Amino acid sequence: MSKSVRLTPSEQRNEDILSVLQDANVTVNADCFCVESLNGGTNSMFSVQIGDEKKMSWCLSRSAKKIIFRIFGDQSEILIDRNREVENMKLLASRGLGANIVAEFENGIAYEYIEGRTISQNDLFSGEIWPLIVRKLAEFHKIPNDTPNTQNILWTRIQSWIDLASEFDDFKFGVFKNKKELQEELRFLKNMLGDCHSPVVFCHLDLNIPNILYDGEDVHFIDVEYAGPTYAAFDIANHFVQFVGIEDDPLDWARWYPDKDYQVTWIRTYLEAMAAPCSEAEVEALYLLVQRFVLCSHLQWGAWNIFQASVSSLELDFGGWASQCFKEYARMKAIVLK
Repeated sequence: MSKSVRLTPSEQRNEDILSVLQDANVTVNADCFCVESLNGGTNSMFSVQIGDEKKMSWCLSRSAKKIIFRIFGDQSEILIDRNREVENMKLLASRGLGANIVAEFENGIAYEYIEGRTISQNDLFSGEIWPLIVRKLAEFHKIPNDTPNTQNILWTRIQSWIDLASEFDDFKFGVFKNKKELQEELRFLKNMLGDCHSPVVFCHLDLNIPNILYDGEDVHFIDVEYAGPTYAAFDIANHFVQFVGIEDDPLDWARWYPDKDYQVTWIRTYLEAMAAPCSEAEVEALYLLVQRFVLCSHLQWGAWNIFQASVSSLELDFGGWASQCFKEYARMKAIVLK
């Protein structure tokens, strides 16, 4: 592992990538070597072609033709436990649910490419694809809680993200007057949901559209940097919240957040995949709990966006997104508490 190598999106990048691969004992076919930039959100990502199918390195799986290099975003280590991320990836790879790690370097990680196309918003409502997403998430949630990191991370994570958010006042981000009100809202949510009946399981926790690939037969979840143990109901709620995607401006939750009929069918399929009791009363109970956890999702991503607005070098409207998250929080809170 080349933890001493630090990659940057510069002219030196390709040489550094070759150095990382060489240290990881990966043989590269010079005739096939090609580096392509990808959209990595707050990370910098590259697809690296290292050879053809007949000339693969022994240390990669037979189906791998490419390696993904992910350079972590500015100060992202403050938000993300990178050691936990590596543990998550190894755990999922061992269960056939994720990509094998190829190398680690100072400011990122390299792993095998998974074939498939990124799904679309409409795919989320496709009868061919959404049941695959349900069953794959159930596989994540059925991973045994026998690893060292089994403590529920939801409340401490939201608290830490609020702590990291810059101070603000006069409703700069709408809805909430200042950061103190975010703290008060978190206490309200924890009092309401802290003793809920949802099991604490291994969750993806960032199951948005770019993180779901479809290969024509099955779906694959990628980017598990936020994964960890918490309430299953929150993981489901967070997935529904992220139906809104990232393309619309403003973000149109009124259009994309799934209606009750869809969610009830989705939840029933999920409980069946979990081999859990599945009376209509239990489906309805989980549906109602998911609606409440939607509030936690909006609050945490609002705080995340405030932090990104103060540290990210990307030319993205993180402050505007924070305002939209909090506005939707207020809209959903009125619906949920009614």
